[in-house]
Amino acid sequence: MATLIAENLAKAYKGRKVVEDVSLKVKSGEIVGLLGPNGAGKTTLLRHIAGLCRPLSGGCKIGLVDNRPARLAYVPQAKTPHFAYGVLDFVTFGCARQAGWFARPRRQDVARAQAVLHALEIAPLAQKNINQISGGELQMCYFAKALVADPDVMILDEPESNLDFYNQA
Repeated sequence: MATLIAENLAKAYKGRKVVEDVSLKVKSGEIVGLLGPNGAGKTTLLRHIAGLCRPLSGGCKIGLVDNRPARLAYVPQAKTPHFAYGVLDFVTFGCARQAGWFARPRRQDVARAQAVLHALEIAPLAQKNINQISGGELQMCYFAKALVADPDVMILDEPESNLDFYNQA
């Protein structure tokens, strides 16, 4: 059971504190929402928890699952793919942690990516270019990339952005 603990996190940009003395504990199975106005530091806090940036002070840790480090998936708020990958390749990148960062995707990785695309009802996107799909389709591809890694913990930053009502539900 992965427990996420953040203790006394703080972060400043250009001398302005955007996260100050934030502590929280999230137990396995819990769903936590973060609310606040634009610029309040929600994304910064999530990026700290995901280990993507260094806090000014404090720290975050995620417990073990079955005596191994918990697997974490992060779906960012701002999504701009920098390369013209195919959707299937993009989703398969979510398997990189298991296969190795510079390894070619294994047959089972591609099969898993296809299964996740199918489960999310976006399999027809598999052969499209990631830069040529809609914002909502891109959001669904980011979900697929996160899910293909079989994470123990998912951190979603504005997960409903660009989604139609059907996919929001």
